[in-house]
Amino acid sequence: EITIPEVFGTFQPLVSEMKKAAEQMSNKLTIPVYNRMCSLIIIEISSVNMACGQNAFSRSHSLRKIQIVLSDAIIMPTVKRNSLLRYHGVGEFTSSRLTFVFSSSNKRTFAFIHDGDMSTFFCNANGRKVMEDGAKANSESIFWHGFGLILPLSVIYGNIFSGIWTLAGIVLALGLYPLIDLLSPHTTPVRSGGESPQKWLILLNIHVFLQTIAVVTLLWRAHEDQFAWTTFCAALSTAMNSGISGIVNAHELGHRKKGTFMWWLARLNLYTVLYSHFTTEHNHGHHRHYATDLDPVSAPKGRGLWTHILQAIPRQLSSALKVHDDRGRKGMQNPVLRGYLIQILMLISLWWFLGYWVLLAFVIQASIAIFLLEYVNYIQHYGLRREIGEKHTYLHSWESRSVWSRWTLLELPLHPAHHLKASLPLWELEGYEKAPQMPSGYFALFWPCMIPPIWRRLMDNRIPQES
Repeated sequence: EITIPEVFGTFQPLVSEMKKAAEQMSNKLTIPVYNRMCSLIIIEISSVNMACGQNAFSRSHSLRKIQIVLSDAIIMPTVKRNSLLRYHGVGEFTSSRLTFVFSSSNKRTFAFIHDGDMSTFFCNANGRKVMEDGAKANSESIFWHGFGLILPLSVIYGNIFSGIWTLAGIVLALGLYPLIDLLSPHTTPVRSGGESPQKWLILLNIHVFLQTIAVVTLLWRAHEDQFAWTTFCAALSTAMNSGISGIVNAHELGHRKKGTFMWWLARLNLYTVLYSHFTTEHNHGHHRHYATDLDPVSAPKGRGLWTHILQAIPRQLSSALKVHDDRGRKGMQNPVLRGYLIQILMLISLWWFLGYWVLLAFVIQASIAIFLLEYVNYIQHYGLRREIGEKHTYLHSWESRSVWSRWTLLELPLHPAHHLKASLPLWELEGYEKAPQMPSGYFALFWPCMIPPIWRRLMDNRIPQES
């Protein structure tokens, strides 16, 4: 039991010191001062109260029967804190740590946010957001996501120039990338809002373009080389890219509004890997049922990757059909069934016009790309369970903060944030401090996952008891 006087007495000295610091920092903010002030904000408490909205500094609401009114300072949990910060024009942070929000004597609104090892200072004047220089300096640029273009460009180069270069995608994705992933630091992005969403959309469009070129050059290489080792190496290398610029990019674009240009680009990418039903099953099936027995791609504890894939792929095919069947779109009115027929016609056309070696190369790259997708599905929810109908939380998806996986896989490893709000684009995803954490990134975990006993030894003890 915590009484209001005890809480007030505990935090009042810190509140006073923070207010003095804010007034000193309001006119001229320098990084050295910023760093010293951050050391003041290392507070964590669980059952507290908040105030939110226009009258945030004069109202308080009860949470778990505890009411706290600290002069013009407010302590709040994550969800309510984010609502308040959004009201004042400050970007959303997703951390279980606490934030103090208060007004200084010069009528400015301040927020100190402590997120793990990082504290951030915000200052708002007249409803406009002004970010402190240190926070801007630490924000993550879209530039780093350009590393994700190395693989498709290498694959295209190999498909065009043949020879040993057709191994480029295999060597990068299965050799070099796991090593980089294993050694890369684990951090969550700092979102300053400085990057224009248009830049991110251009990056996604580039991935679509390069995926298309990679598949076209593969078909050309297979047509030129016919039955040769370069044909099969080109198919495997292209498959590495198809699993990233193809399916991962289609996953991001598939969450955009149906019928928009970006949504149609997702469809194009999915046809290049013969998985046109993915958007339907993922958006309407997986996001509804993930981490339950109803979801085909959520693996329970103890199930190996190979067993899981043999079950997951056919279950997804039927589940996607059922989504539209339940809405009365049966037979040829079902868009998923029409997609299957279009893909069959694609395969017949490749065989008829370009020959069976081209057809085989295309099917190999699509099959391996699907395998990579199901590997990702497997590790994202392995062993995390909830009852059917139980509310989903950040505890039901694995998170990886490996910067190499985040940068090259379009922030896909920040998976808890994606599931809690699927409409958020990749450039707004945040890390969750208390989400289950993977030991490394998606590339580094690939080889351990191929051997189920090693995978279980690595992951089973990490599964939270709560799930």
